[in-house]
Amino acid sequence: MANRIREAFKNTNGIVEHEFSDEVIKASEKRVNEIIERIATGQSTFEEEDDRLMAEWERNNQEDK
Repeated sequence: MANRIREAFKNTNGIVEHEFSDEVIKASEKRVNEIIERIATGQSTFEEEDDRLMAEWERNNQEDK
């Protein structure tokens, strides 16, 4: 199951490459891989990681105001 999860995320690379610059992709690669591993190994779920990222996004947007 873990390998299937990793493969599913790997298959989204084409979408990411069309949406973001190489600089952004390289800067976030380590963190994205850590998220994928936590999901693949059952340490967290996709929903938990999504909630965590959305909370961080909201905090960052509040700081900009």
